[in-house]
Amino acid sequence: MSSFIVPDFHIDTLVSWAVAHKAPAFFTGVDPRELARMLHAANVVAVNYRYGHGEKPDYVFSFRDARSVSPVQILKACDCFEYQCSGDPTWANSHAARALDAIRGTATRALPGYDEAAWTLDEVTA
Repeated sequence: MSSFIVPDFHIDTLVSWAVAHKAPAFFTGVDPRELARMLHAANVVAVNYRYGHGEKPDYVFSFRDARSVSPVQILKACDCFEYQCSGDPTWANSHAARALDAIRGTATRALPGYDEAAWTLDEVTA
């Protein structure tokens, strides 16, 4: 497994999209700037854990117009980000991981056809 620190634009877009789409992470009292900083710091911790370089968090959040970014692109960006952080053993139980899951869940529910799909499957709906 290799990991890297994602570009600032990556985190900016994830957080900006989540704000625009009212992801639950923002209803728990987390400021978007703080969440972005937390995500970046988690990424730095994971890279340092993996490589021991001693990278330091150096990031300032910038809101982006991410309203038109597709849910599929956000899901892929979440997967990329999680992959970069998952080498750190503290990642899975971190607040940053829970916030990323909230963004991922919001993107999943924004997929075309999600609202129309059956909630439970039976022989008629499957």
